[in-house]
Amino acid sequence: MNLFNLKPARQDNVPIVSDLDAMVAVSVPFRFNGKIHNIKPISVLEFYQYTQALGKLVELKDAEKVSGEELVDCYFNLFKAVCDTITHQDIEKMSTSQASALFALTLDCVTGKAQADQENEKKKPIT
Repeated sequence: MNLFNLKPARQDNVPIVSDLDAMVAVSVPFRFNGKIHNIKPISVLEFYQYTQALGKLVELKDAEKVSGEELVDCYFNLFKAVCDTITHQDIEKMSTSQASALFALTLDCVTGKAQADQENEKKKPIT
């Protein structure tokens, strides 16, 4: 297999580069314990912090023994990279389904999927 002759798996009528200027980052709100929090648009440095925390969370998956405190710390470090108002105590109070949902939402925000979904909702005609 010659790696230098690989061609992208795309159709010819699909643009190669998206309009990155159109990807205006907006905060994405969520409610926890009656309080509205916002997942903020993040800088490259904050993205690095997020991915570092994500890496530590993945490392826990392979650990023989993980304490609840270690898990809460990992989730807190992950979430605080994108949300200034979340506290360590908030993470301690979360159920597994709440933590999982917030984890998925932060991933969607970091990748821009959540913001794109918000824009698509705004463009839908009211029926």
